[in-house]
Amino acid sequence: MSLDTELSTKQILNHYLKRWPIETFFRETKRRLGFDKYQIHTIRGIKRYMCLLMLCYLYCELEVQGVSLGFSKGLNHARNEVKRLEITWIYEQAIKEISI
Repeated sequence: MSLDTELSTKQILNHYLKRWPIETFFRETKRRLGFDKYQIHTIRGIKRYMCLLMLCYLYCELEVQGVSLGFSKGLNHARNEVKRLEITWIYEQAIKEISI
């Protein structure tokens, strides 16, 4: 859908195809990373937060053992890995008799 009546259907479709990954990024970061709930009010803070979101999104999109998981599966994998590392750390501390 476009308000520009000069564009052909093919041109509109080409614009839409370029825009789709951007829309997907914002939808996923709002839904899964809390982008819609941030409360930063300075331009500097917003830029930093946006950079962190993009890095997180990219990390989750990367391949794990040669297989591309996509964002949702990659995010779940990353979260499970963090949990595994936490449990390992707690176990190691308990073995050393270090209180948490």
